[in-house]
Amino acid sequence: MTRKFKSLGLVLAAVFAMSAIGASAASAAEFHSAGAPTTITGTQSTSHVFTTSAGTVTCKTATFSGTQSTQTATTVQLTPTYKECTAFGFINVPIDVNGCSYTFTSHGATTVDCAAGKAFEITVPGCTTKVGPQTFAKGMEYTTVGSTPSRSITSHTNVTEIEYNECGTVRKNGTYKGDTSIKGSAGEVWFA
Repeated sequence: MTRKFKSLGLVLAAVFAMSAIGASAASAAEFHSAGAPTTITGTQSTSHVFTTSAGTVTCKTATFSGTQSTQTATTVQLTPTYKECTAFGFINVPIDVNGCSYTFTSHGATTVDCAAGKAFEITVPGCTTKVGPQTFAKGMEYTTVGSTPSRSITSHTNVTEIEYNECGTVRKNGTYKGDTSIKGSAGEVWFA
């Protein structure tokens, strides 16, 4: 009889474990849109700050745009535009995105996407800092703001260990922080 209870206990433990795994997978959050396709736009709601060994890069305007082709997605690719930037003590510093973009995943990972040989370039007199293709397993969080039918998403960026080439020296201690308000052209967007 004791063996039957032990066996039953093991079976129940396995069933509960499998249920927990299934519930966890079923509750994985995704990006949602009221319609598809929708143009996704993002505008900084707090300063976006990229920090390197030489100092910080801050832009008065950081915007992002891309297309979500389905109403529910686990990834969204957005192309940034940075304007009116200061970098390492210089003002009006150009940031050339060189066709690079970001792919954001609903589980918090981010990929910097660039064509072969391309990178984000921050140019100040006598030095160019380049940020090329790479992936970060964490650093992004998303929050739904508002209520139906006018929800939007706020993304919270706190990415660390960014690899960059600063004046010919490669380092991996960069950080990028800032919040972004995200909206969709086909109506509300939300994260759930």
